[in-house]
Amino acid sequence: MNTLVKTKASQTFRDLLLESIHHLRALDSLLQEERQCLTAHEPHEQLEAIVNKKQVALEQVITDTKNRNEFLEAQGVELNEAGVEQFLSQQPPAVAQALNKGWQQLQQLMAQLQESNMLNGRLVNHVQQQVEVFLTAVQQSQGSSVKVYRAGGDRGDLSVPRNLGKA
Repeated sequence: MNTLVKTKASQTFRDLLLESIHHLRALDSLLQEERQCLTAHEPHEQLEAIVNKKQVALEQVITDTKNRNEFLEAQGVELNEAGVEQFLSQQPPAVAQALNKGWQQLQQLMAQLQESNMLNGRLVNHVQQQVEVFLTAVQQSQGSSVKVYRAGGDRGDLSVPRNLGKA
């Protein structure tokens, strides 16, 4: 591979990495907003708006991954960690070091996003369970008491008056 081709390839890979990192940071910001919305019990419209933005951001991340994969295939390397290492080894040492730093940053962001997404998923499940308990209480509230868990984790009764809708 001649120097001009190496330079163009390394610049293209650098641009792809920078674009991906930018989009991943935007997605991270949306995940943080989503978490804040879930923990602060914001109106569902706000959560829905964040989820819609998150979907657009995810589509961009998918496009970035597709573009990066197409680039790596065009370079004749496998689409895995070993393939990226092979591509980097074909670059001048200083360029390879800089690109590797960007690649590592991208990998760290991906791991961080996966963890954030899992945390948000657990929060969604928790909120859903709270709603289900409330709905069960309302459905069973014909003047009787409903079994619930208190803040300390022990069981208790929840008396829901019949005129709940008039409150």
